[in-house]
Amino acid sequence: MLFYALIEEWPGESMLFFRELPGCFAKGITTEAAIQAAPAAIEQYLRWAKENGLTVIEGDASPISIVVQERLGSKGSSCGPLFQADRVEIDDVEIDLALNVAATARALIIEVVANVPARLLEQTLTPGEWSLLQHLRHILETENWYVSQLQEYPRLEVPPATMSADDVAMKIFEDAMDNEITLRDLSSEQRTHVFVHDDEEWTAAKVFRRQTSHLQEHLLWMSAIEARLSAVL
Repeated sequence: MLFYALIEEWPGESMLFFRELPGCFAKGITTEAAIQAAPAAIEQYLRWAKENGLTVIEGDASPISIVVQERLGSKGSSCGPLFQADRVEIDDVEIDLALNVAATARALIIEVVANVPARLLEQTLTPGEWSLLQHLRHILETENWYVSQLQEYPRLEVPPATMSADDVAMKIFEDAMDNEITLRDLSSEQRTHVFVHDDEEWTAAKVFRRQTSHLQEHLLWMSAIEARLSAVL
């Protein structure tokens, strides 16, 4: 099966995304390395989706082939470029799939945190590494920030430092329900409108692409931290 890659080129790293696979991404220190890593990343993503009851594609995807659809540099942007594919209106089926992928990733992230004793949630095993609680707080901040890019005035809400992991997790779920209503109710004009904030360009498709991959990336990191913490207990 052919999958069409949107490639972001950053200094020292390239990232591949696929509009038809919300949350799926591949990385490499070069674009060529990222392209080589993409088939395995897609296989892992489709396996993850199936294990969690998500239907992303019908039938078997093998053999997997990658076609470069667009390739853009970051140009100093902190959130990546806007592809032509991001300008195409995202339909209800795509929105439903992206929201289901995001909801599943959130639930698994919360499960990871719940599996770790409270006393270890702020522990780091490597200097400079984030703790599980730091990851969780970051997710709370960025979830609302992504959705706010589709508004005239984006916002970044920093949760109080006194919030416990349970409180942060609950707030993530509460905000996700509100954000889902907002995203499902986007008009056709809102789904194609290009919002510009601090020289960053955003559309609904880009928000879903970035949001779902962000959740998947943190799920991978947090699962790895959980495994390492379990090994030293």
